Amino acid sequence: MTQHGTDRIDVFKDFRSQHIPNERDIFVYRPPGYENDPDRRYPLLLMQDGQNIWSTSPNFPTGWRLHQAADTLIASVEIEPLMICGIGFTSARSEEYVSKAVGQPGRTDGAARYGRMVVEEVLPFVADRYRLSGDPANTFIGGSSFGALAVIDLGLTYPDTFGAIVLESIGVQGGLVQAIGRLGGKQPWRVWQEVGTNEWVGNPKSTAEYLRLNRQLRNAFLAQGWTEGPNFHYAEVPGGRHDEPTWASRMPDLLRWLVPASENGAEPQ
Repeated sequence: MTQHGTDRIDVFKDFRSQHIPNERDIFVYRPPGYENDPDRRYPLLLMQDGQNIWSTSPNFPTGWRLHQAADTLIASVEIEPLMICGIGFTSARSEEYVSKAVGQPGRTDGAARYGRMVVEEVLPFVADRYRLSGDPANTFIGGSSFGALAVIDLGLTYPDTFGAIVLESIGVQGGLVQAIGRLGGKQPWRVWQEVGTNEWVGNPKSTAEYLRLNRQLRNAFLAQGWTEGPNFHYAEVPGGRHDEPTWASRMPDLLRWLVPASENGAEPQ
């Protein structure tokens, strides 16, 4: 185990799975004060594209700065402390993240195998090493673009595992809207969905299509009984692009929505 930029992000190199052949790094952020309160247990946010959500990514030097947003909001007592796990992507990113049969049981495609890795291996790996709440209501999963497709597939396939799903700039495809319709009015998790009004810079046609499909997905959630507020958040971010700086700018609001500070300092339920 090594550190990544800060001594509170642990890096587990070359994580191996029995379900999928590609090794990847696992990054785990510990909140301020973690070592000083050995009896406290923490919510967990699992993020896809784990190399890119920090501030020193080799792919995107600015990254999402998610740990910096968490540090600031924890210090100002705007959110409850939480753990964040970044699951690294590999050269097979699209194969692992994108399924043409989202949420369908019995699949054996790359996305199904990736889902098994996340739920059966990564989650227990983190839980064995860190003090997590362990309550599905306090276990969240998020991603952007293709990563958001992986997230919603995981939520649909393992509806009792996660309390909230985070969809940034999701590329709506693969029967996704129909899969939400199959929930039959049950809302298994809270939903955060955001899309930019300028996702594809210089390509208004593609941006308009991206917005149209995101609105279609939003409408599918609303038709199944989700309601705006703590249960469901949808926003079209003015000028928002399909890039890390845009997603980084949304992280403080996301964290306030996921783990708002409680009056007595107790863990969110």
